[in-house]
Amino acid sequence: MDTHELSLIVYGHDTSPSARSHWALALHKPSSTTGTLMHVLLLDSSTLFHQFEERSDCNFLTDRLAEGYIHLAALTTAQYVHAKEIIRAKPGPWNGRDRCQDWTAGVVRVLEEFGIMREGLGEWVGRSAVEVERKSGGRWWGV
Repeated sequence: MDTHELSLIVYGHDTSPSARSHWALALHKPSSTTGTLMHVLLLDSSTLFHQFEERSDCNFLTDRLAEGYIHLAALTTAQYVHAKEIIRAKPGPWNGRDRCQDWTAGVVRVLEEFGIMREGLGEWVGRSAVEVERKSGGRWWGV
């Protein structure tokens, strides 16, 4: 029985290369916008060093003013626990090149490989908020 959902949260419209959307993942109960937000935060813009952050019991739409989110997977309790472990194990980028979108895409690929979410859903990662909304086929929930 599915007890949780995994969603991709998009913050910002991604209007230019210098104003990119922030990408994050949320684990939450079905039909709830409160849950565990898991993402990486930029520590230093000159080096592009990022650090993983996990925030429990937060409203992932209003706490950071999200554009919206897309449902990626329904999870059983066992998948929820495994997904949390996988996401926590992926450190933030420190290579001077990758950003939060790249980290999120990497996590999604691992979740696909472990069968926690079906393959192909990672295609949403890295697109602009407007593009995700347009191509989501009704799976986009805007704010």
